[in-house]
Amino acid sequence: MTSENQFNKVITKALLNHNFPGISIAVSHSRGQLLTFSDGLTDANSGLLISPDTLFSVASLTKFLTALIIMQAERLGHLSVTDLVVQYYPALQCAQDSKMQLKHLLTHSSGLPGLPCRFLAKNLTEQNSSDSGLQLLTTEDLVAHINQLEPELLAPPGALYSYSNESYCILGGIIETVFQLPYPEVAKKLIFEPLALHNSAIGGKQARINRTSRLGCTFVLPCGWAADNSFRPNKLICSTKRRQQTTKQAAEPPDDKPPGVDRLAPLS
Repeated sequence: MTSENQFNKVITKALLNHNFPGISIAVSHSRGQLLTFSDGLTDANSGLLISPDTLFSVASLTKFLTALIIMQAERLGHLSVTDLVVQYYPALQCAQDSKMQLKHLLTHSSGLPGLPCRFLAKNLTEQNSSDSGLQLLTTEDLVAHINQLEPELLAPPGALYSYSNESYCILGGIIETVFQLPYPEVAKKLIFEPLALHNSAIGGKQARINRTSRLGCTFVLPCGWAADNSFRPNKLICSTKRRQQTTKQAAEPPDDKPPGVDRLAPLS
């Protein structure tokens, strides 16, 4: 039995034992993609089979894309990861008296505690959702809400690791500021198009539009609570397993080159 057949047997057994509806896996190496495995249904009602080209919401792997764009922005001279956060959001009170830098947001070491802001994110995919109450639609809304919460930093920036969704939302706002474009447009022009990621998109709505692409991809799940502007840099990529591997390989620096430097193009 080949290694691939053994792998397929193990995964199929796990699917049956744990009652998974479906799965798609890609395994790659620096020399290229080694194997892919897909089995199961996109959902029980549709009966559509999952393939290596099925679109999935990849949740917090979107942070990887946001970090990649920030590093590209630094390479293009638009910012430095040592810039102070208050340079871009002077109203952010918890950053005013600290040395909080962009690199601290990138590495989850800003000192911000875990915050419940995502539960107030407006879901743009729900046309009938209520507009009553507080909803966070922009990074400015997010900053204002963080100020209302008055969080106390867990430690000085750079001293402690604490996972922070809000940090990456703020980075997304900074991306929009320095490029003067919406975050999805920056991702498309700076990452998706240069890497020919034709079946990757920001947000469930765009993914459904793209599903008639040449690979015939099918969007599986909406991006849920994060489907708003301010949380796009945090959890909103929809992509295929094939394309996720392409992005990963492009971001791995060859020798002394910065991530993806010879494959990712600057914005015109």
